[in-house]
Amino acid sequence: MSRRGPSLGERLLALVLLVVFAALAITSLRVKNPTFDETAHLAAGISYVQLDDYRMNPEHPVLPKRIAGAAATARGARAHDDSPAWESGEQWDYARELLYERNDDWRGIVNAGRMPMVFLGVLLGAVLWVWTRSLAGPVSAGIALALYAFSPTFLAHTRLVTTDVPLALTVVAASACLWQAWRTDRLGWTLAAAFCVGLSMVTKFSAFSYAPAWAVLLLVPSAARPFGRGLVHLGVFVVAAFLLTEALVFVSYGFAMDWTTIRSLGMTDRGVSPEDMAFFRRIPFEIMASIPWPSADFAEGMKTIILYTEAGHPVFLNGMRADQGWWWAPLVALGLKAPLPFLLLVAVSVGLLVRHRELRRGDLWFVVVPALLVLGTNLAAKLGIGVRHLLPMFPFLMILAAWPFRAGFRPAGGLAVLAALALGWQAVGTVRAHPHYLPWFNEVAGGPSGGARYLGDSNLDWGQDLSAAAAWLRERGAEQAVLCYFGTASPFVEGIEWQVLPPASRARNRDPWTVMTPDIESEQWLAMSVTNLQGIYYRSPDGGEAYPWLADVKPEHTVGGTIHLYEIGHNADVQYGMAGIYRRHGLVEEEEASLRRALKQREFFADARMQLTALLERQGRIRDAVDLIIRSPNPEVEEILQVHELHKQLGELDLAQQVLERGMVGYPGSGELKNQLAWFLQEHDGDLGLALEVIDAAIVWDPSDPYYRDTRAMVHMKRGDFAEAMADLDAAVALPGGDLAEIHWHRALIHDAAGRSYDAEQAADAVLARRDVTDSLYEEIGEWLASR
Repeated sequence: MSRRGPSLGERLLALVLLVVFAALAITSLRVKNPTFDETAHLAAGISYVQLDDYRMNPEHPVLPKRIAGAAATARGARAHDDSPAWESGEQWDYARELLYERNDDWRGIVNAGRMPMVFLGVLLGAVLWVWTRSLAGPVSAGIALALYAFSPTFLAHTRLVTTDVPLALTVVAASACLWQAWRTDRLGWTLAAAFCVGLSMVTKFSAFSYAPAWAVLLLVPSAARPFGRGLVHLGVFVVAAFLLTEALVFVSYGFAMDWTTIRSLGMTDRGVSPEDMAFFRRIPFEIMASIPWPSADFAEGMKTIILYTEAGHPVFLNGMRADQGWWWAPLVALGLKAPLPFLLLVAVSVGLLVRHRELRRGDLWFVVVPALLVLGTNLAAKLGIGVRHLLPMFPFLMILAAWPFRAGFRPAGGLAVLAALALGWQAVGTVRAHPHYLPWFNEVAGGPSGGARYLGDSNLDWGQDLSAAAAWLRERGAEQAVLCYFGTASPFVEGIEWQVLPPASRARNRDPWTVMTPDIESEQWLAMSVTNLQGIYYRSPDGGEAYPWLADVKPEHTVGGTIHLYEIGHNADVQYGMAGIYRRHGLVEEEEASLRRALKQREFFADARMQLTALLERQGRIRDAVDLIIRSPNPEVEEILQVHELHKQLGELDLAQQVLERGMVGYPGSGELKNQLAWFLQEHDGDLGLALEVIDAAIVWDPSDPYYRDTRAMVHMKRGDFAEAMADLDAAVALPGGDLAEIHWHRALIHDAAGRSYDAEQAADAVLARRDVTDSLYEEIGEWLASR
């Protein structure tokens, strides 16, 4: 423990490390789009500062957003309160309006809002250095600060208008103050810790879950503070923390005086209520729900985030997808997103502490207990969002990693070499990753390029590289591209005309999306966000991958490790896959364009042709659908049957018959075509001799199909051969799968044609009583009975 002040050399080293940290953060933030949450956070902060209204982004407390909003306001950002998005509190649309539609310099505004966050990150580094120096001496302080300055995780998140780094700052500061109170028995330090805890509560709602750590640390006995005095400190802390939190809520929410409890707002949200909670989570929630808060917005936000945490969050982990996080997800995030040299030093330190039996040291409690609580709360949650929720734990681990080099302890020479190599390894890796810190992964994951196999969302792709993707496309001469983007940054300020591929857009009807022409000669680029590709939030209707047709397609380029760029203009399978997505979302123009491009690439692509024919038919473009199939070089049986039906819709019965006859020449063994021709002839008073001939041939080809027997029964009925018709019908019903309501309905028609009205009506009533009768058949029989 160091009692003397830092030397000039120590100060210079700390200053250099903090300047390097700030420089890496600032130079990298300038080339990154606002991440998914940032647009809402920053726009909300601007509205707090200028409009004194807190409807936007209520699920997070206001302090970090207020700070960022003040900086953006100084940069010239202007809030508005005259749009439907503002009236409804739709934060994402409001953020887009504010940043991209109502203000000209969105990038300047975003970067201005980020600068205070970088300052808070620098302040956290300074607090870490000062506390570590007091706790373990100058060498440990230098090592801890070096680990922090070259931490890709902190560099990734200190640049963002989010709550994670500010929370880490308040948690570390509170722990440092509690350590000083333990060491000196001064209540002033306890009051300072209470103030830091109050700040944490208006920074991020999850801060309330750290209360057990503060209680434990206040009761740790020392030579200066026996257990009885610890109880005094605990009492002072509880009262002060409560009052200071209430005061900070009052001030930060515009001097609100609503005095609202969560309980008064209702205890259910997202389909979750307290009864659904585990006991250890329900008790603190019930306590928090009974506390009156000056701001109703604060109470509503706390309720929302607590129940949201209980409901869970979609997650991608090691190739698996789920709607709730696995308990062990934070361990994977820690193991893959923390630098290996850092983890190595932590492991060595823990081993030495166990070996020398130092884990019971009182000052170590202030390092170990908060770290364990942060990890424990994340393991107990159902979110599994990733490493940013573990950020408050990292500074404590950095102190722990530097602990073997504390004052008064002489580590072995090999340990010093190991530490030097580890710090060099981490520094080099971090500098090489610049400016792509968010998608950074350690060597266990295979580096940044391997991370997509294990984690997603804010661990990897949070929408930060849209501008870089657009710039790469422009360099290639592309003026249009297909965009499947995970993020809230506007793509329409990037100089590219975009065709949407869901789920890229939140408000497609208002956005200026284009539809690219199916020009076979032109390139077509697809920009695909990795988070979408992973299927975290968007999956196929059966819950599987939404874009399996991209699995074997290698991207031409990947921007920032987060957006894959594919040249898909000449890939029929990708075009067909995209058409399926468009059909799912009712985007007809895009679906047609993709199918036509697929058919130009592969004219024998029967599935694409059938899907396009069905689309044209749905639009009432029957003639276009007929022409499409007639011009095809290899129509399948299903397509021939489809054209036959289309000619019938157009009233072209001769052509409908000719299509089937020509199809039988090309597919002489097709029982389906023979059956359809026989049915058509008996239905439209055609050549019944030919009908009987072709259906006999179909039955010879496949005697096990009950529909063929049923068709022959109807042909016999039209010929007046009622006994043969009934025999065929009985044979059809006796076949596997033949006991069907529609076949039994034909029995009623045969009876009626034979003049047996009573038997016909009895047979019809029996069909209506069956369970397998369809709505359309039920209606047909009902009309038949009513007409008699």
